[in-house]
Amino acid sequence: MNKRTISRTLKLIGLILAGSLVALAGTITDSFEGSSISSFWTAVAPFGFGGPITGAGPGTETLTSEFAHSGSQSVRLQASTTFPGFASLTHNFGIGETGTISVFMKGSTQSSAQMAFELDDFGVHLAALEEYQDSYLVRLYPADPGMAERDVRFSSSGPNDWHMLQFQVGSSGLTASFDGGAVASESSIMSFSVVDFSVWAGNVPTTGSAYFDDFSFTSADVGATAPEPSGGFLAVAGMIAMISAWRWFRWEPGGCRN
Repeated sequence: MNKRTISRTLKLIGLILAGSLVALAGTITDSFEGSSISSFWTAVAPFGFGGPITGAGPGTETLTSEFAHSGSQSVRLQASTTFPGFASLTHNFGIGETGTISVFMKGSTQSSAQMAFELDDFGVHLAALEEYQDSYLVRLYPADPGMAERDVRFSSSGPNDWHMLQFQVGSSGLTASFDGGAVASESSIMSFSVVDFSVWAGNVPTTGSAYFDDFSFTSADVGATAPEPSGGFLAVAGMIAMISAWRWFRWEPGGCRN
């Protein structure tokens, strides 16, 4: 094999690897602009209320044009006066994921319910960014079973405004951010498998709603399946890149035909 053939072989390997990265990592978003809630989401009991189990709670989950962070719609989770009153949307990735995951959340002026953006791992709490009227906190559940739950409280103006809630999760741990500023971290949380939006009425027969919009998840897992629904498109893109690379290598004048 001459130097030119070796060079083309290395380029081919690089193109194949590039195609694989495109196919195996990606970003998903949901701006809730459809005619119905995406099948990506499932209405199930939040883990704290006996979940994860199949079946919706006493509250409701609906698309609405009442408020929107962008576009014309968001998803409204309406708590019920029937205890515990929760409404929830959940996605189980089925594998341990790492990356950056976020959503915009807004409370309603009449709401006395609690609302949260939460990460779990196969039935184990990891972290939750919560709002209750004018109070904000991050609940952290260290991976070490000997460590107790740790609550980090922080303040913010405009409880009925849109706020960006974000978790960044990787080998260095988890960082929770609120409106772009880090508010808490936990080094023992290095992956997650479930994401959840929820609202609940607490221990009294009250009601309220929370609005969620512009969800985004960018996976950092090169070795994991691309998250839905972008996986199909990205996998096709990766395959096209590999086929193109192989045809270029095989038929380029002077190249190897074996």
